[in-house]
Amino acid sequence: MRINDEFILRKLVGENVLMRQGSATDLTRMISLNETALTLFEKLKGRDFDEEYVVNLLIDTYGIPRNQASHDASVWIDKLKACKVIV
Repeated sequence: MRINDEFILRKLVGENVLMRQGSATDLTRMISLNETALTLFEKLKGRDFDEEYVVNLLIDTYGIPRNQASHDASVWIDKLKACKVIV
């Protein structure tokens, strides 16, 4: 998996949002990131990764149990795949 290079991170009105680059940017299609999602996005942008890598990153960063990290990684990946942020 990889984060789609077409998406850029912006801070708008105190929110961290992803938006697709381009001349016809649709401001109704922004994706808001909480702090954990932002951390994952920043650490994984520009590199290949798999779900296990995300799980270990969550464990190392937040010290959470493996079962919680596995669940959280799966949810994060599924949501960003649905938006085509992860390809």
